[in-house]
Amino acid sequence: VNFIVLGCTGFIGSRVYDFLQSNPNNSVVGISSNEVDLSEASSYKKLQNFITPDCVLIMCVGVKKQLGDNIDIFEKNIVIINNFIRAVVAVIPNKIIFISSASVYGEDVVHSYKIDENTPVVNRSYYGMAKYMSELLLDKVCSEINTKLIILRPPLVYGEGDTSFGYGPTGFLRKAIDGEKNVMWGDGNELREFIYIDDVVNIINRLVNSEFEGILN
Repeated sequence: VNFIVLGCTGFIGSRVYDFLQSNPNNSVVGISSNEVDLSEASSYKKLQNFITPDCVLIMCVGVKKQLGDNIDIFEKNIVIINNFIRAVVAVIPNKIIFISSASVYGEDVVHSYKIDENTPVVNRSYYGMAKYMSELLLDKVCSEINTKLIILRPPLVYGEGDTSFGYGPTGFLRKAIDGEKNVMWGDGNELREFIYIDDVVNIINRLVNSEFEGILN
């Protein structure tokens, strides 16, 4: 199978790239911002030179919320997805896997039930808005060019290689090691979901070999 991993030096992308590379039957191309910086206006022209009609394109590029939740970050993420879309319209891949986020359900929304794919989207952050707009754009374009699309909406991902140290297992452990106090949101009774990086990689590996299309939490 031919794979292209966009964002191959990031936290999720690097682990996906390494896992796919470990299979000698796979042909894997990793693209970082050094090769193609999707935040640049003409970057789609560079990207389309890598895409082939038989490839599975795994899109892990985006500006993290930890770098700021503001209109500037929103605009950067929209520029990134627009350039990505321009490239896949020019050279249509066999399948696209887009790493979105459970942020589309609202980070500070209290749900009285378990979130699933039918849970209404409630955008409460610029990051979540950008992810959801990216999903909508990809869904429309992929239906028009007749290519398969999988949208993953993982919660906060943690594990070795995570340098964000945000609110979650990685951040908690880092503060404990540094002797700092961990401050919990709410009154301590709420449930929050996190997912280990290797589980994300295994899910992606199963999806590339499946006929599944659509949204998956």
